[in-house]
Amino acid sequence: MSYAFHSQQYWLDRALSGSAPLWLSVAFLGYAWHTANGHATFPKGEIGRLLGVDADTGELADPKPRNRVSEAIRQAVDEGYLSTGSSAQCLVMPYPGIWQGPGEPDAPCPVHKLAGTAARRAADLVRGDPTGHARRVCERQRFLRMQEQRREYDWVLAGAGSENVPV
Repeated sequence: MSYAFHSQQYWLDRALSGSAPLWLSVAFLGYAWHTANGHATFPKGEIGRLLGVDADTGELADPKPRNRVSEAIRQAVDEGYLSTGSSAQCLVMPYPGIWQGPGEPDAPCPVHKLAGTAARRAADLVRGDPTGHARRVCERQRFLRMQEQRREYDWVLAGAGSENVPV
């Protein structure tokens, strides 16, 4: 398996652009804010405020209500872009898809009061999966599905004669 680094500023720009669905913007915000423990913490109401900024003017246009933010987080978790345990005050990154970042990997999350790895283990125990095997299998299956979709997308672009096909 190979890994690559990502720019957190890039994900912040995507989150605030207003071009993605709300649930995806929430995930992007987590990617932009996470630390080495895999958690991105926010003050109460901050996610709704950040995602309510008008992309063109930079003015606070329409803060997202708490229930819309919660629904978006739930959908991001269902789609595999965030992990179980994510809330409006802490977005938990899907491990091992996203890891590392600024800070200490074993720093406790102020919302969950657990270190990153310990939080994932605790979530596995709550779901009745003490070894984390089921989570890893699901994450691997999701990754393989996404890879297959990417190959199909690239094939369609290549068939259409696009000059900008990613290789």
